[in-house]
Amino acid sequence: MEGMRRFYLPPAHIRPPFIHLTGAQAHHLLHVLRLGVGAEVEIFDGQGRSYISRIVRRSREGVCCQVLEERLVPPKQRGTLILGQGIPRGEKMRWIIEKATELGVDVVIPLQTSRTVPQRDAEQMMRHQERWQRIAQEAARQCGRVYVPVIYPCTPWEAFLSQHPESLEEEKSGTAPEVLKLLCWEGASTPLRSLLPPQSPVHAIIFVVGPEGGFSEEEVSQAVEHGFAPVSLGPRLLRTETVALTMLTLLQFLYGDLG
Repeated sequence: MEGMRRFYLPPAHIRPPFIHLTGAQAHHLLHVLRLGVGAEVEIFDGQGRSYISRIVRRSREGVCCQVLEERLVPPKQRGTLILGQGIPRGEKMRWIIEKATELGVDVVIPLQTSRTVPQRDAEQMMRHQERWQRIAQEAARQCGRVYVPVIYPCTPWEAFLSQHPESLEEEKSGTAPEVLKLLCWEGASTPLRSLLPPQSPVHAIIFVVGPEGGFSEEEVSQAVEHGFAPVSLGPRLLRTETVALTMLTLLQFLYGDLG
């Protein structure tokens, strides 16, 4: 609700008619926001449910809230938006996940490609995935989403392609494909607009963006073999973070709830 403070809890931690906030969330509520008994907050589970609740008790252990109203927001009537993002340097991935969440992405798959620097081992991949998932949760809280995007573990390029082997298939009606698979590549000659159907793909839109330096020729060939269509966003050479957010903006404008 507009103006109401929001808090995220996973579904397993929500047991109406009372919900308990502990740890950092309770500290933020009590000592930063300075909310007291009687104040109302919204608690959401990241899977479409939100709970309008009233603070009824506060203690050193945390905050107890009584559920006043439970709301279920149905999923959007469009294909799932899946971003395969080549992992960029520094903190750019954090920024991409935050802004992609605000723009309505459903799934982010961090990709370890030949030009990803540095390469990461399994332990590093797991640590990054947990941190990036928390960033998505916080971004969803701030922008008012009730669905939190799923952030996959860092995935090697070949493993990602093996998980998406199908070629583009048209529905029997011929109006929209089941899955639209796009490779954003500066060397592509096909403009994006020429491949976008008038209606949202039924199942998913999967689009992949390379890290700094883009995809190698071999990676582009591999993607084409797995049904991805290379597309161009125009004559300007865009940074990796700009490409991801431009694609999301265009897809949400055409098929989603933007604009």
